[in-house]
Amino acid sequence: MAAKWQLDRDGVRLAGVDYGGAGPAVLLLHGLGGNADEWAPTAAALTDRAHVVAFDARGHGASEPRPRDVSPRAHVADAAFVIEQRGLVPATVIGQSYGALTAFLLAAERPDLVERLVVAEATPDAGDEEIVTGFVQALREDPTAEWAKGVTDVDVLVDTLRAANAEDRWAIWARIRCPTLVVRGEHGEVTRDEAQRMVGALPDARVKEIPQAGHNVHLDQPERWNAALAEFHPPV
Repeated sequence: MAAKWQLDRDGVRLAGVDYGGAGPAVLLLHGLGGNADEWAPTAAALTDRAHVVAFDARGHGASEPRPRDVSPRAHVADAAFVIEQRGLVPATVIGQSYGALTAFLLAAERPDLVERLVVAEATPDAGDEEIVTGFVQALREDPTAEWAKGVTDVDVLVDTLRAANAEDRWAIWARIRCPTLVVRGEHGEVTRDEAQRMVGALPDARVKEIPQAGHNVHLDQPERWNAALAEFHPPV
């Protein structure tokens, strides 16, 4: 049974869900605008072989709504803190979109914490202001979308996205040494060429395309997404 929890890191509240399960630890990191609850279908498919935990990123859901620091470094430190405090060392870290950025930065910077890595619909490339504009427009067009359930303050999310877009992180990406799965939606934002470049830069990586899925691959095609995870993270 899923159990809610809260932690405090340097005055910033982090709220999450322990989905239970037995076996190796899995940490799920949602994208911009999301929250921990959106991972329920993924967690249900993993708890037969893993202990699954997710949390609301700072500025999202039940976590600190207006943190002063929304940089990628702060998000990485939060994820490391959760892994350590919840006894998940080492973990398979699975992230989508902004959560995937956090996941791969964590894998590069704290290899002691990350045993396996899944990066869905994110690249090490820098972004631009068009991405911010598109995000705000999508939110205005469908504020009740599944992916937007974690929105608490649009300005905070815009600042978070701008900070993420500020630089490319290919040098950091190349430092990853754990087994890595790069996932893209057939109709997502990461191209086949980008995904292949990511895989080619690492010693132990593979790519999986989810048919008929967009950017939110885990929500668009949950059965195919779960099958891809099962292949990468098989029962022990």
